Amino acid sequence: MKKLFSIILIVVILLSAVTVIDAGATNRAPDKEFLFLDDFNSKHGVYEYPDPVDYYYDEIYYHYVDENDPESEIDWALVYALAYAGSPMGVKSIVADRVLATGHDVWYKHGWAIYDAQTKEFISVDEVDVTKYSGLEKGFSEAKVGNPFGDADHDGELTVLDATHIQRVLAGLCEFDIRDDLSQYSTWSIKYDRPLDYISDYNRDGERSVLDATAIQMKLAKAENTVVE
Repeated sequence: MKKLFSIILIVVILLSAVTVIDAGATNRAPDKEFLFLDDFNSKHGVYEYPDPVDYYYDEIYYHYVDENDPESEIDWALVYALAYAGSPMGVKSIVADRVLATGHDVWYKHGWAIYDAQTKEFISVDEVDVTKYSGLEKGFSEAKVGNPFGDADHDGELTVLDATHIQRVLAGLCEFDIRDDLSQYSTWSIKYDRPLDYISDYNRDGERSVLDATAIQMKLAKAENTVVE
């Protein structure tokens, strides 16, 4: 059974990568003008590879010094970069309160990196100091990087539908998505008192239960009632 699950997991990882590639087929590095591609190539020497098209690069999200002025200077960007070499390995991380569970890549874990426009460095997202980059959580959310805790329906957002989905599963009306189970992933980048084995385990008690649905509902209700001064 475990062997079958591992095979299914690998297939899911590969299909996820294909989905990203298909969706951005016009964004392959040789076909699109990017702001920071020269710095990326300088670091990785991509065009020195025997097959220069055997990789994928895209700049997904830009953060500006003045968040209300897209004409202001860019201080950081979210970059997605893949190299099709070697076998994918299931890894999991938590970055900016989002769960990332994908294949391990040649350059950056999960394929995601932050480009620091001030230092001209590419930093794998699992190594990013989240306190250093303003607006990181918003950027991850808009770029659909990983899933927030409790995202039981895997739509990239935490909504009341996630609480409903958990309740429906517990009532036997449907099942959790296979991607919800993180127990087979081999790496945990950021440590917690208890390792997270399920994305829908919102209260992180190690189980998927009605308590998670309740915690999600309470979180959303609190957010809706928060008064912004």
